[in-house]
Amino acid sequence: MARSPVSVVYDEYQKVKARKRRLSYTPPPRLAMAALSAGGLSSISSRGTKIMPNRNLLVDAHRRLTSEALFLRCQVQDMMACRDLLIQQVRDWARWELMKEWLEKRIDHWNPEEEYRRHLFLSGRFNH
Repeated sequence: MARSPVSVVYDEYQKVKARKRRLSYTPPPRLAMAALSAGGLSSISSRGTKIMPNRNLLVDAHRRLTSEALFLRCQVQDMMACRDLLIQQVRDWARWELMKEWLEKRIDHWNPEEEYRRHLFLSGRFNH
């Protein structure tokens, strides 16, 4: 079963939300050291014994994820607006067609039984 784009976007949103929640905590020392070895800058305390990771890496990641989440949210809202507009256009078109038929007094085909019989006759499945 193929997943709809909306569910994929929602899953991505949940991942971003989980990452955002995790970014609000101080990373464990092992992760901090890994960030330092990956090219992050560090600040050394006045005693020179404690190395703290530069928060810029986390702040930048947080900003990127936030902007991506907002972008995806806007895309979903645009898709929903397009869908709603299309549904409204189809409804309006169907309403207009019915009104035209009514105004032209072409209402004889509104009999569903007769329409079904005509369909069977034209398709060759009617035995009368």
